[in-house]
Order: sequence, then C-alpha cells, then structure tokens
Amino acid sequence: MAEQSKKVILKTNDDNIFEIEQDIVKQFRTLNAMMEEEGFAESSIPLPNIGSSELTPIIDYCRKHSEFRTSDRDRSGDAKAFDEAFVKGFNSDELKGLMLAANYLDFKELLDLLCQGTADRIKNKSVKYVRDFFGINNDYTPEEENALREKHAWAYEGVDADDDE
Repeated sequence: MAEQSKKVILKTNDDNIFEIEQDIVKQFRTLNAMMEEEGFAESSIPLPNIGSSELTPIIDYCRKHSEFRTSDRDRSGDAKAFDEAFVKGFNSDELKGLMLAANYLDFKELLDLLCQGTADRIKNKSVKYVRDFFGINNDYTPEEENALREKHAWAYEGVDADDDE
C-alpha cells in the first residue's frame, strides 16, 4: 500500500480549511517560507489573500499535473489539453482572481499559464474591452482619444469585435 503523504492545513480568507498534501504545498514558494517559520508545522497556515473559490481549482490543477508527472507514459499532450481547458473554464473575473492567488502563492507554473490565458483573451480586442477587462477608467476626453487614435491608427488595425461576458 502506498505511504500516506504528510498533510498541511491551509485556512482561506473565508475560513475554509483545506488539508493538502505537503508535496503540493511545496510548489507554492510563499507557503514554503511560512512552513519554515516556527509554529506553522503544527498549526494551520492562514491565506489572507485567497478564498476557497481560488484555492480549490489551484489544488485540482496541482493534483492533475502530479498525475501527469507520475504517469508511466508521456502525457505532455494530455497536460497541454488539460491546461487549455482549465483556463477556458473560468470567466474573466475568476481568471483574474486565480492570477492574484497564484501570484500570492508564488506558483510560477500556474501564474504563467493564467497570464498567457489572459493575454489570449485580450488579444486583438478593443481599448474599451481591455479597459473593462481590467477595470480601468478612461481618463481621456473624447478629443484626446480621437487624436491618439489618429496618431496611432496602426494600433487599431485588426481589432476583433468585443465579446459580451
């Protein structure tokens, strides 16, 4: 029978408790630093910037990639397909929340994937779409904006119609 992996207890900002395999937690550089501090070995590690709605898919992602790594055959194609489906499974707000959580955890592999997914979503989109996506207020007057559009007309070529989300 396989040996049980040591568990680490994580407490999200919405007071949910997760008992996670230490192998998974080791992927999060922020938590590795916390686990090295005295006292965290026996108690739960608080995650003040992460809710359970972000931590759950991150754990699922880690477990699935762990399966890919421990498989006897090359599963790189399966991992790529999983990653694509993983990113597409979230709306824009969820994707941004996951990016913030992956950044807080210092989980580079997932952060890179989510950033690429965000880049793919805003590729060839209008300025309005990108502003709305990131919650940026337009502080230009209509005259200033038109002048910039004329001056940099090349930047507006090939822009897709905006999607409604």
